[in-house]
Amino acid sequence: MSETNYGVIADRLAWEVPLNPSATVELAPFQVFTTGAPEESEHALRVRPLARSSALSLYVRAFGDGGGEDGLHAHPDDAIWLVLQGHASFFGEGRRPLGELGPHEGILVPALATYRFRCRGETLIARFAAGQA
Repeated sequence: MSETNYGVIADRLAWEVPLNPSATVELAPFQVFTTGAPEESEHALRVRPLARSSALSLYVRAFGDGGGEDGLHAHPDDAIWLVLQGHASFFGEGRRPLGELGPHEGILVPALATYRFRCRGETLIARFAAGQA
């Protein structure tokens, strides 16, 4: 398998998808949400934005076996990935292992750090990020 380097990717993917309909805003800026898997019909990338503000965002993505973000890339801000179900293997440049994560395990990816990941089995993973990711 060859590694593709996608460079720095702007954190706009989940921001452009409508907020989860079950998310409610009770009193600004409070948002209540659940971490259920995205429905197949919600978005082609199986992504569900859960909550966001001008400074922070949270979304979940569902991946099938072997899915993930295969191309090496970086984001302009720190992010935390948290596996909710399934397993994900994170790698840095040169296929350097960064972490083998199972349910309730996560990794902090520093701003501008190059990484990729691949999932084993059906995987639901959450991403917490600065800005409107």
